[in-house]
Amino acid sequence: MQRWQQIRLISAVTLFVSLLLLMWFSSQIWISLLLAVLFVVCSVCIFLTYKEERRQLQTIKEQLIIDLVSHYRHDWMNDIQLLFGYVSLKKYDKLDDCMDKIRNKALQESCVAKLGIPSLVAFFITFRLHYTMFDLELEMDQDINLAALPLDTVKVSKFVQDMVKLFHSHALLSDEEPNVLSLQFDLEEDALLFDLIYQGGFNAKALQNALIAINESYTVQFARLEQEYTANKAVVTIRLPFCK
Repeated sequence: MQRWQQIRLISAVTLFVSLLLLMWFSSQIWISLLLAVLFVVCSVCIFLTYKEERRQLQTIKEQLIIDLVSHYRHDWMNDIQLLFGYVSLKKYDKLDDCMDKIRNKALQESCVAKLGIPSLVAFFITFRLHYTMFDLELEMDQDINLAALPLDTVKVSKFVQDMVKLFHSHALLSDEEPNVLSLQFDLEEDALLFDLIYQGGFNAKALQNALIAINESYTVQFARLEQEYTANKAVVTIRLPFCK
């Protein structure tokens, strides 16, 4: 895609220069004709690159949808197969726990879809397709529409994504239990609480410094951060005050 942008930039510069020269040499017919042809060629080139870039973007979006559907199909098939396995083996005592997990999973996905910020919803839904160092779990006790709160939604979306990516970049592979990052939104009277609980392998000192640095880049007025670390566990609580 970058190649098309470079071609378009070169064509645009050439188009601009040829237009200036066309005005300058308008009295000389053969030069004017040559510049006119160059002008048309560059215009067509810009149009075709835009068209091709849009086609490539559409292809990427379609492939993302296919990958996402395939992932969710595989995920839900695992749950269904586990359920049928318990039934076929007559392990009825395990059915309640299995159904609770499936029910909670459906409820959490519903809460994510209702967050109200499309960029953030898309990030959470597609997370597993792009990030593999830990499992991301969203714990939502209630539906929260972030777009309806007195907050800078663009900034909030970027901040939350940056925080999750920061944990991912400092996570270490574990040979035992899989790494897990639990995330939860909660409402106060004058602020949004954003909790991250990470369990697994990670570089504690580097993560702590990185969290402080990213929080400072957003200013204290925007977000207030508290950190707590124990063995293989990091708890970060972020308070996002409502805009006045």
